[in-house]
Amino acid sequence: MFLTFLNTSQYKILCEKNDNIEEINLSSIENKTQIFAKLASHLQFPEYSGYNWDAVNDCLSDFLLESKQYKVIVFSYQKKSWIKTSKQLDILIDIIECNLQWMQSHKLSCPIEVIILQDTSSSLG
Repeated sequence: MFLTFLNTSQYKILCEKNDNIEEINLSSIENKTQIFAKLASHLQFPEYSGYNWDAVNDCLSDFLLESKQYKVIVFSYQKKSWIKTSKQLDILIDIIECNLQWMQSHKLSCPIEVIILQDTSSSLG
């Protein structure tokens, strides 16, 4: 698993080279419930998962550990969107980084690459 931060031009180059990309556009998010619903939907969290950051961490851990195929997951947002200004994006990034560190410390591999696409003005996917 990798966590990478890209700008729009870098992302366009990545898209030209890879067709296994799923973009999760967080720009329209206006509250935490919407964040959790969008993550649950895109990352196929179980129906019983809670709508809080602890549940996201648990479900993301399971998702990463169970992933078998290479996939690029791109979280995109606009600079002035709620998810950025409310600091919720920082929490999501911390959760991703903690999962990455845990997997590395246990010498576990994961075919998922996570990209944070910074300051997009619209969805590119």
